[in-house]
Amino acid sequence: MNKVKKIFQNRHTALFLIFLLVLATFFRFYNLYSASLWMDEGFSIALVKRILDSGWQVIFLDNFDKTALLHNFFLFLGVKIFGENEFAYRFFPAIFGVLSVLISFFLAKKIFPKQKAVPYLSSLFLVLSQWQIVWSMQARMYSQLQFFFLLALLFLFSFYEKEKLKDFLFFIFFAICAFLSHKLGLFLLIFAFIGFFVFGEFKKHRSYILTILIFGIGLFAVDFLVLDTNLFEFNNYLGFYLRFLIHSHLWIFLLALLAFMMRSVNFDKKEKKVIVFVGACFVVYFLCLSFFVPLLNYRYLFPLFPLMIILAMVYLETGFYKASPRLKFLWIILFVLLSFFSNELVYFPQEKYYLESDSLKYSDDYRVKSPQPDFKKAHQFIKDNLQNEEIIISAYPEITDFYIGKTDYFLPFDLEEQVNWDNTDFKIRHTNSKPITDLVDLHKLVLNQKGFIVFDQYASEKIPQDVLSYIEFNTDLIFEEQESIDSAVFIYRFN
Repeated sequence: MNKVKKIFQNRHTALFLIFLLVLATFFRFYNLYSASLWMDEGFSIALVKRILDSGWQVIFLDNFDKTALLHNFFLFLGVKIFGENEFAYRFFPAIFGVLSVLISFFLAKKIFPKQKAVPYLSSLFLVLSQWQIVWSMQARMYSQLQFFFLLALLFLFSFYEKEKLKDFLFFIFFAICAFLSHKLGLFLLIFAFIGFFVFGEFKKHRSYILTILIFGIGLFAVDFLVLDTNLFEFNNYLGFYLRFLIHSHLWIFLLALLAFMMRSVNFDKKEKKVIVFVGACFVVYFLCLSFFVPLLNYRYLFPLFPLMIILAMVYLETGFYKASPRLKFLWIILFVLLSFFSNELVYFPQEKYYLESDSLKYSDDYRVKSPQPDFKKAHQFIKDNLQNEEIIISAYPEITDFYIGKTDYFLPFDLEEQVNWDNTDFKIRHTNSKPITDLVDLHKLVLNQKGFIVFDQYASEKIPQDVLSYIEFNTDLIFEEQESIDSAVFIYRFN
């Protein structure tokens, strides 16, 4: 903490950090309220609405998703401060996105104290990173997870350096906060084990290792027995994650690899250990995501993204100072070209940012999607045309509830694959709407009621084909809005 005070006492550094925070805040809060909610945000908001309606005791019910309770708390707090709107739900994720930039600066300064430019370059890169910005503007837990990840690692490095109990306790505390934000926070305990092997004598720290082991077993028990989730399941997503890094973050990925490869020649003993530790953590995390985590989501790489940026900047600075005067000029030209002509960075705030998706890039059967149809516009259309006694059937009752205040029925579908409606496992949603259990139910509603059916392209690929065909042939398409190839929303009306 004394080092942090000294940093702020340095006038130029303090001014840079103020500039950094202002810029990060501007990019993450610009148009924060205007973008439509998307599918996953609806799930988060529905859980918070249950807490708002019934109190915190609702979290003890069996059908309440307990995997991100700390995330739910901050969304709840945002609503209490600003009321129920998009800005309120996205406020704290944006705050965590801003603070992650600041923590990244201190982390880079802590682990690479001799690399003077690295904290400045890496934090500035994170401010302008499109991927960092977009996930800081969602009512989801990923910017919060990243913040606690980085903060836990900062205290973990401090513990390895000074071996003070308070640093270790802070690491444990923030690791638990990360776990309560998303179960991927469990990896921090694995990283701590790796660090004991790399930085210190294993026997010397037996009591700390035993503490981490106890906490690890405890958190795994909570994950399986209380949260009732399955963190590990064998899959093979290695090719997808590699292609994502190559396609979306190629030069950062390559520079980080080069920094790891040059560790044996250009760094002192401490810096070599740091690079080995960071590289080992990233490899373990990457392989676990690729082979043992059930779902394929590129945003699962998000918590460690700042470390990859820091390593890339280490390579750039080291290469620059070791280059001849003529090569230094070329090094600067290379950096400028990479900065301005890659799709990594944005220099002006965008009206809309698109989440990662490989549907435009690859033709594999399994496509990663984060569809962002304009639900806001679609539900405003329903609101403007809704008459008394008309019902609403929605594939996303959480989002329809938010924009209109009610959903009468919902179309159940599995998020991963198209399944028949005789499977009831996915029919429980965190709203008061009723599931349509079969085609007969839907037929009775269309025959005897008036109303709207709203769903997007993603849901249309998961809803049973006979149900989709029935809707298309027996109701009228009155609204269609297509944002991109996989982000369309449809409204059908029946009388």
